[in-house]
Amino acid sequence: MSIHNYFFGPPKKGWPTFDKEGNMLKTSEEWQQEFIDKLIVVDPDGWDRNNFYWSWHQELINEEEWWRRVNESTIEWYADNNQT
Repeated sequence: MSIHNYFFGPPKKGWPTFDKEGNMLKTSEEWQQEFIDKLIVVDPDGWDRNNFYWSWHQELINEEEWWRRVNESTIEWYADNNQT
């Protein structure tokens, strides 16, 4: 149980959630939106294939776990249009 949940109950929808180390937790869908201009997950091999909907849309993970799963998946990188 997070300290926030202990004192305030479960977080309200849209409020940030953190793990015990202080890392922000988001769903994979939310992490994808954060990095949508850099990459898109094409074949999500790093996610739970038996319950993909939960794994992608509901499970809260930190950024390190997001990148670990991305690393195990097929992705499409986008070129950085800001390079000179």
